[in-house]
Amino acid sequence: MGLEQRHLEAHIAWDIGARQVTQHLIDMIGGHAILGCYSRLVIDCNRPLSNSSLVPEISDGVSIPANKGLSSSEIGRRVEEIYLPYHYAVVRALTQFKARGVRPFVLGLHSCTPVMKGVCRPWSIGIAHSTVRDVSDKFVRQMKAYGGFQVGDNEPYAIDDDDYTFPAHIVRANLKHVFIELRQDLIADDAGAAEWANILRRGIKDLSLV
Repeated sequence: MGLEQRHLEAHIAWDIGARQVTQHLIDMIGGHAILGCYSRLVIDCNRPLSNSSLVPEISDGVSIPANKGLSSSEIGRRVEEIYLPYHYAVVRALTQFKARGVRPFVLGLHSCTPVMKGVCRPWSIGIAHSTVRDVSDKFVRQMKAYGGFQVGDNEPYAIDDDDYTFPAHIVRANLKHVFIELRQDLIADDAGAAEWANILRRGIKDLSLV
């Protein structure tokens, strides 16, 4: 990508800790996980194809040399090789659940940097709402009831026109869902990832979502 190693290890390149939390949570309660295998700097699989940040030229003030002046055919190759297989995997998994008569609870798990554009983020966990808020509202209240950490209600992100995966596959199918952002400094090591997986497990169980 033409970047220094420090940039490839930073939040602009990947959701630090999200995979580890996911793996711990699957070990605790079971389920089916779909994980992205490429950096969002190559192509962001959670963006609509028409979105300007699908293949970002700049991320949090860092220029991405490999994304400058790309032709439509070069972007199309990334769509074919990375973006579409990810979404096919989501559709395939949901189709298989439907064939078994199962309506799954879907957890979208991301992580966010504790400081963005010089602004500190106080939330340990953020819960984003789609147009269907019944489960996510309950999850916000449940997390706040546990205490000991600050809960972002549609902070630092909401589900909006910049998002694609949840609106296209989950909300449209009317599946119960929660979309979560965990602060990266809290889950950067395995102990933190395991701790937050257990908090999420408790919330999911207490709300009888699985």
